[in-house]
Amino acid sequence: MGYKTPPKEHQFSSTKQPKNSGRKPDKLKKFTVDNGLTATDITNTIKYIMPLTEDEIKTLGEDKDSPILMRMFVAAIASDIDAGSVNNLMRMLDRAYGAPKQSLEMSVDNDAYEKLKELYGHK
Repeated sequence: MGYKTPPKEHQFSSTKQPKNSGRKPDKLKKFTVDNGLTATDITNTIKYIMPLTEDEIKTLGEDKDSPILMRMFVAAIASDIDAGSVNNLMRMLDRAYGAPKQSLEMSVDNDAYEKLKELYGHK
């Protein structure tokens, strides 16, 4: 027994499954459902926050009278600022404005093409 090979009594099977299988629910989705928010509410909140300065974001996050959704978003941005990261900010921009299209470049060398022709015949 070693890494990735637990004893039989700890292995899952078709009849022995974990109690909480699958992914954990997304916190933002759970929050929006629990509070009756729409995708438009979230998008508008993100669009409101994006042009704010660092000081405005921190002030908004500390204001107990601000809506909790706004405070959650500004806390995520503030943690990015402190960590020198843009992960949360990029996810928010993707959610508010849509993720940019990504291109995929593919190439096949001539040998591969010839092998495929041999395998499948040329029609």
